[in-house]
Amino acid sequence: MALRINDCAGRIAPAHTYQPDRQAVRLCDCVRALGLSDAGDDCSRNVAPPTATSSERCRSILVDILRSVDVAAAQQWSDRLIDEFGSLPGVFAASQEARSRIVIGNDTALAAIEVVKVALLHVTTLRLKARPVLNTGKALYAYLNVEHAFCSIEVVRVLYLDVKLGLIKDEVIARGTLDQAAVFPQTIIRRALELNAGGILLIHNHPSGDPKPSKADIAITRALSAAGKPLDILLYDHVIVARGQHVSFRQEGLF
Repeated sequence: MALRINDCAGRIAPAHTYQPDRQAVRLCDCVRALGLSDAGDDCSRNVAPPTATSSERCRSILVDILRSVDVAAAQQWSDRLIDEFGSLPGVFAASQEARSRIVIGNDTALAAIEVVKVALLHVTTLRLKARPVLNTGKALYAYLNVEHAFCSIEVVRVLYLDVKLGLIKDEVIARGTLDQAAVFPQTIIRRALELNAGGILLIHNHPSGDPKPSKADIAITRALSAAGKPLDILLYDHVIVARGQHVSFRQEGLF
Protein backbone atom coordinates (compact mmCIF):
# COMPACT_ATOMS: atom_id res chain seq x y z
CA MET A 1 0.00 0.00 0.00
CA ALA A 2 1.34 3.46 -0.83
CA LEU A 3 0.81 6.64 1.13
CA ARG A 4 1.73 9.56 -1.08
CA ILE A 5 3.06 12.57 0.76
CA ASN A 6 3.43 15.49 -1.63
CA ASP A 7 6.41 17.75 -1.26
CA CYS A 8 8.34 20.46 -3.04
CA ALA A 9 11.64 22.27 -2.76
CA GLY A 10 11.69 25.82 -1.46
CA ARG A 11 8.21 25.68 0.03
CA ILE A 12 9.27 27.64 3.14
CA ALA A 13 11.27 30.84 3.48
CA PRO A 14 14.92 30.06 4.31
CA ALA A 15 16.17 30.56 7.87
CA HIS A 16 17.71 33.98 7.28
CA THR A 17 14.37 35.41 6.12
CA TYR A 18 12.45 34.14 9.15
CA GLN A 19 10.10 36.80 10.57
CA PRO A 20 8.68 37.04 14.11
CA ASP A 21 5.19 36.98 12.63
CA ARG A 22 5.11 33.24 11.88
CA GLN A 23 1.69 33.49 10.28
CA ALA A 24 3.09 35.73 7.54
CA VAL A 25 5.43 33.09 6.16
CA ARG A 26 4.36 31.99 2.70
CA LEU A 27 4.15 28.29 2.00
CA CYS A 28 3.99 27.32 -1.65
CA ASP A 29 1.51 24.81 -3.01
CA CYS A 30 3.01 22.17 -5.25
CA VAL A 31 2.29 18.74 -6.65
CA ARG A 32 5.55 16.77 -6.85
CA ALA A 33 4.88 13.58 -4.93
CA LEU A 34 7.09 11.36 -2.82
CA GLY A 35 5.77 7.83 -2.42
CA LEU A 36 5.44 6.35 1.06
CA SER A 37 4.90 2.64 0.61
CA ASP A 38 3.39 0.08 2.97
CA ALA A 39 4.27 -2.71 0.56
CA GLY A 40 7.91 -2.72 1.62
CA ASP A 41 10.89 -2.99 -0.63
CA ASP A 42 10.28 -6.69 -1.19
CA CYS A 43 6.46 -6.37 -1.33
CA SER A 44 6.10 -9.41 0.91
CA ARG A 45 4.53 -8.47 4.21
CA ASN A 46 2.46 -11.37 5.43
CA VAL A 47 1.27 -11.23 9.02
CA ALA A 48 0.08 -14.22 11.00
CA PRO A 49 -3.60 -14.18 12.03
CA PRO A 50 -4.57 -13.83 15.71
CA THR A 51 -3.97 -16.92 17.83
CA ALA A 52 -6.89 -19.10 18.82
CA THR A 53 -6.59 -17.95 22.43
CA SER A 54 -6.71 -14.24 21.60
CA SER A 55 -9.57 -14.80 19.16
CA GLU A 56 -11.67 -16.56 21.77
CA ARG A 57 -11.00 -13.80 24.28
CA CYS A 58 -12.11 -11.22 21.72
CA ARG A 59 -15.33 -13.17 21.10
CA SER A 60 -16.00 -13.45 24.83
CA ILE A 61 -15.58 -9.74 25.48
CA LEU A 62 -17.76 -8.83 22.52
CA VAL A 63 -20.49 -11.20 23.71
CA ASP A 64 -20.46 -9.41 27.07
CA ILE A 65 -20.85 -6.05 25.33
CA LEU A 66 -23.73 -7.23 23.16
CA ARG A 67 -25.53 -9.33 25.75
CA SER A 68 -27.07 -6.21 27.27
CA VAL A 69 -28.80 -5.61 23.93
CA ASP A 70 -29.94 -9.10 23.01
CA VAL A 71 -28.88 -12.15 25.01
CA ALA A 72 -30.02 -14.61 22.35
CA ALA A 73 -28.22 -12.92 19.45
CA ALA A 74 -25.05 -11.82 21.25
CA GLN A 75 -22.98 -14.94 20.51
CA GLN A 76 -23.96 -15.02 16.83
CA TRP A 77 -23.19 -11.32 16.38
CA SER A 78 -19.87 -11.73 18.14
CA ASP A 79 -18.83 -14.71 16.02
CA ARG A 80 -19.77 -13.00 12.78
CA LEU A 81 -18.03 -9.75 13.68
CA ILE A 82 -14.79 -11.45 14.75
CA ASP A 83 -14.87 -13.71 11.69
CA GLU A 84 -15.25 -10.63 9.48
CA PHE A 85 -12.80 -8.22 11.16
CA GLY A 86 -10.35 -10.64 12.77
CA SER A 87 -10.26 -9.33 16.33
CA LEU A 88 -11.95 -7.00 18.81
CA PRO A 89 -9.63 -4.09 17.85
CA GLY A 90 -10.54 -4.85 14.24
CA VAL A 91 -14.23 -4.55 15.10
CA PHE A 92 -13.62 -1.20 16.81
CA ALA A 93 -11.58 0.03 13.84
CA ALA A 94 -14.30 -0.87 11.33
CA SER A 95 -16.77 1.78 10.28
CA GLN A 96 -20.35 1.76 11.48
CA GLU A 97 -21.39 1.03 7.91
CA ALA A 98 -19.15 -2.04 7.78
CA ARG A 99 -20.45 -3.30 11.12
CA SER A 100 -24.05 -2.75 10.03
CA ARG A 101 -23.56 -5.27 7.23
CA ILE A 102 -22.88 -7.88 9.93
CA VAL A 103 -25.29 -6.76 12.65
CA ILE A 104 -28.30 -6.19 10.43
CA GLY A 105 -31.23 -4.15 11.61
CA ASN A 106 -30.15 -3.52 15.21
CA ASP A 107 -28.94 0.03 15.74
CA THR A 108 -28.79 -0.48 19.50
CA ALA A 109 -26.18 -3.21 19.18
CA LEU A 110 -24.13 -1.08 16.80
CA ALA A 111 -24.38 1.85 19.20
CA ALA A 112 -23.18 -0.32 22.09
CA ILE A 113 -20.00 -1.21 20.20
CA GLU A 114 -19.38 2.43 19.29
CA VAL A 115 -19.90 3.59 22.87
CA VAL A 116 -17.24 1.18 24.15
CA LYS A 117 -14.81 2.34 21.46
CA VAL A 118 -15.43 6.01 22.31
CA ALA A 119 -14.90 5.25 26.00
CA LEU A 120 -11.55 3.58 25.28
CA LEU A 121 -10.41 6.53 23.19
CA HIS A 122 -11.52 8.98 25.86
CA VAL A 123 -9.57 7.20 28.59
CA THR A 124 -6.39 6.98 26.52
CA THR A 125 -6.72 10.61 25.38
CA LEU A 126 -7.02 11.83 28.97
CA ARG A 127 -3.79 10.03 29.81
CA LEU A 128 -2.05 11.81 26.93
CA LYS A 129 -3.21 15.23 28.10
CA ALA A 130 -2.08 14.64 31.68
CA ARG A 131 1.63 15.15 30.96
CA PRO A 132 4.10 15.82 28.10
CA VAL A 133 3.17 13.59 25.18
CA LEU A 134 6.65 12.21 24.59
CA ASN A 135 6.83 11.14 28.24
CA THR A 136 3.60 9.15 28.14
CA GLY A 137 5.21 6.03 26.67
CA LYS A 138 2.72 3.21 26.90
CA ALA A 139 -0.23 5.61 27.08
CA LEU A 140 0.68 7.10 23.71
CA TYR A 141 1.00 3.73 22.02
CA ALA A 142 -2.21 2.49 23.66
CA TYR A 143 -4.05 5.46 22.17
CA LEU A 144 -2.51 4.97 18.73
CA ASN A 145 -3.33 1.28 18.77
CA VAL A 146 -6.99 1.94 19.54
CA GLU A 147 -7.22 4.61 16.85
CA HIS A 148 -5.06 3.19 14.08
CA ALA A 149 -3.50 -0.21 14.52
CA PHE A 150 -6.34 -2.25 13.00
CA CYS A 151 -7.69 0.20 10.43
CA SER A 152 -8.23 -1.35 7.02
CA ILE A 153 -7.18 1.84 5.21
CA GLU A 154 -4.27 4.21 5.60
CA VAL A 155 -4.94 6.98 8.14
CA VAL A 156 -2.49 9.80 8.79
CA ARG A 157 -2.62 11.73 12.07
CA VAL A 158 -0.62 14.65 13.45
CA LEU A 159 -0.25 15.58 17.11
CA TYR A 160 0.66 19.27 17.36
CA LEU A 161 2.72 19.98 20.48
CA ASP A 162 3.74 23.10 22.40
CA VAL A 163 7.32 23.85 23.42
CA LYS A 164 6.82 21.86 26.65
CA LEU A 165 5.60 18.86 24.62
CA GLY A 166 2.02 19.32 25.75
CA LEU A 167 -0.75 18.38 23.33
CA ILE A 168 -2.29 21.36 21.51
CA LYS A 169 -4.28 19.55 18.84
CA ASP A 170 -4.81 16.00 17.62
CA GLU A 171 -5.95 15.88 14.00
CA VAL A 172 -6.47 13.30 11.29
CA ILE A 173 -5.06 14.95 8.17
CA ALA A 174 -5.68 12.24 5.58
CA ARG A 175 -7.66 9.08 5.01
CA GLY A 176 -6.80 6.89 2.06
CA THR A 177 -7.95 3.78 0.33
CA LEU A 178 -6.44 0.36 0.93
CA ASP A 179 -3.63 1.50 -1.35
CA GLN A 180 -2.77 5.09 -0.53
CA ALA A 181 -3.46 8.47 1.03
CA ALA A 182 -2.07 11.87 0.06
CA VAL A 183 -0.49 14.24 2.56
CA PHE A 184 1.02 17.67 1.88
CA PRO A 185 3.94 18.68 4.15
CA GLN A 186 3.23 22.37 3.51
CA THR A 187 -0.27 21.83 4.91
CA ILE A 188 1.13 20.26 8.08
CA ILE A 189 3.59 23.11 8.60
CA ARG A 190 0.94 25.74 7.85
CA ARG A 191 -1.36 24.19 10.45
CA ALA A 192 1.48 24.14 12.99
CA LEU A 193 1.96 27.86 12.40
CA GLU A 194 -1.75 28.49 12.92
CA LEU A 195 -1.65 26.63 16.23
CA ASN A 196 1.66 28.20 17.30
CA ALA A 197 3.00 24.68 17.75
CA GLY A 198 6.63 24.10 18.60
CA GLY A 199 6.67 20.57 17.26
CA ILE A 200 4.73 17.80 15.61
CA LEU A 201 4.36 14.07 15.96
CA LEU A 202 3.44 12.28 12.73
CA ILE A 203 1.60 8.96 12.84
CA HIS A 204 0.29 6.62 10.21
CA ASN A 205 -0.73 2.99 10.09
CA HIS A 206 0.19 0.06 7.87
CA PRO A 207 -2.94 -2.00 7.20
CA SER A 208 -0.69 -4.85 6.08
CA GLY A 209 0.18 -5.42 9.74
CA ASP A 210 3.92 -4.88 9.33
CA PRO A 211 5.21 -1.58 10.80
CA LYS A 212 8.62 -1.81 9.14
CA PRO A 213 9.44 1.52 7.41
CA SER A 214 10.21 1.53 3.72
CA LYS A 215 12.90 3.66 2.10
CA ALA A 216 10.17 6.06 1.01
CA ASP A 217 8.87 6.33 4.59
CA ILE A 218 12.33 7.39 5.73
CA ALA A 219 12.82 9.87 2.86
CA ILE A 220 9.51 11.58 3.56
CA THR A 221 10.19 11.80 7.29
CA ARG A 222 13.48 13.54 6.64
CA ALA A 223 11.83 15.91 4.15
CA LEU A 224 9.15 16.92 6.65
CA SER A 225 11.76 17.38 9.38
CA ALA A 226 13.78 19.66 7.10
CA ALA A 227 10.65 21.65 6.18
CA GLY A 228 9.94 22.63 9.77
CA LYS A 229 13.44 23.50 10.96
CA PRO A 230 13.64 27.02 9.42
CA LEU A 231 10.51 27.90 11.40
CA ASP A 232 11.61 26.20 14.63
CA ILE A 233 8.93 23.56 14.19
CA LEU A 234 10.49 20.26 15.16
CA LEU A 235 9.39 16.84 13.97
CA TYR A 236 9.74 14.97 17.25
CA ASP A 237 8.95 11.58 15.79
CA HIS A 238 7.19 9.62 13.09
CA VAL A 239 5.46 6.51 14.37
CA ILE A 240 4.07 3.67 12.27
CA VAL A 241 1.50 1.46 13.99
CA ALA A 242 0.22 -1.90 12.79
CA ARG A 243 -1.84 -4.49 14.67
CA GLY A 244 -0.40 -3.91 18.11
CA GLN A 245 3.14 -3.20 16.87
CA HIS A 246 4.87 0.10 16.33
CA VAL A 247 8.10 1.60 15.02
CA SER A 248 9.49 4.93 16.23
CA PHE A 249 11.69 6.55 13.61
CA ARG A 250 13.55 8.52 16.28
CA GLN A 251 14.28 5.46 18.38
CA GLU A 252 15.53 3.70 15.27
CA GLY A 253 17.77 6.66 14.37
CA LEU A 254 16.08 7.12 11.00
CA PHE A 255 16.14 10.92 10.97
